[in-house]
Amino acid sequence: MKSPKEISVLVIDDEPELRELITMDLELHQFKTYSAQTVGEALRILSRQPIDVILSDIRMPGKTGVDMLKMVQAYNHDLPIVILMTGYADITDQEAIHLGAACVLHKPFDRKLLIDTIFQFVNKKTG
Repeated sequence: MKSPKEISVLVIDDEPELRELITMDLELHQFKTYSAQTVGEALRILSRQPIDVILSDIRMPGKTGVDMLKMVQAYNHDLPIVILMTGYADITDQEAIHLGAACVLHKPFDRKLLIDTIFQFVNKKTG
């Protein structure tokens, strides 16, 4: 079982405050974090860093979380992607899962649930 220090998480959200809040919370739990405001920025990070879990907003300007799901699934089908969704999403939970999301969490989400979800998917990969 990996410790938080051994787990790298990529947070993708176009809302700077929320992205920073999630990143800071993960860092308080000692996760290794990377953050991106756009899908393009996230893909550049993915090409340079080993990532264990992606946390991604679904609605973003330009390329969306759906685009990101499709792109990541094309080259790494085993990378768990947790979609962070509001009630205003253009996609259902079931559609996101069908596209390759490991799970969907609805904003505002419980911070403990987010941490538990990360551990669940990393341990599923390594266990």
